[in-house]
Amino acid sequence: MFKYSLILVDADGTLLDFDKSEHVAISNTLKSFGLPSDEKTVTRYAEINLSLWEALERKEITQEALKIERFRLLLVELGKDGSLAKDMADHFIKELMQGRFLLDGALDFVKAVSKSHKICIITNGIAQVQHSRMNESNPLYAYIHKSYISEEVGAHKPDPKMIFDAMKDAGITDKSKVLVIGDRLTSDIAAANNAGVDSVYISPYSSEPSEKATYTVKNIFDAVSIAQMEG
Repeated sequence: MFKYSLILVDADGTLLDFDKSEHVAISNTLKSFGLPSDEKTVTRYAEINLSLWEALERKEITQEALKIERFRLLLVELGKDGSLAKDMADHFIKELMQGRFLLDGALDFVKAVSKSHKICIITNGIAQVQHSRMNESNPLYAYIHKSYISEEVGAHKPDPKMIFDAMKDAGITDKSKVLVIGDRLTSDIAAANNAGVDSVYISPYSSEPSEKATYTVKNIFDAVSIAQMEG
């Protein structure tokens, strides 16, 4: 008998290469609006975006506001009119919807674990984007049982609502049977801790265990043995 019955996996940074998708999408967006698309500008956008998603996790900004504010702040830094922010935000979403780049080990992970477990995605994402990136054209699609997206659920990790919703849908009441896998301590692992379930922290740049997570691995495929652990 397996120790875990329900495997809940984050999307961006865990299964999907969000950094690559973001880089392509923001570069194309900047070019479309006649703005600098050099590495410095792209990196600065990523920094602004990350800081706003962290603010979202702390419930300091709404997701709707975040979509536009990240471009308004970038435009201001570039000395441009911030009124372009809404149009840029809309264009960026369309570009990002095309980003289906997988991280190394992601496909092998879902193929292996789906043979024995139901895999659900729990993601702090924009619903329109996540549905487009995880549709039938994505090779992961066939192995994912269901996706829970913060914008649709009405709560963002580290709020544990997505975890509790997935448990309810799966008919699981025993928290010890649930495993959350993700790459962010402040959202994925914090949500698992708030829900009282075990977690795997994906830490590609360090093999040092995190005291906040139950397990720490360097690659998503390294989590196969944990997901299929007997107990």
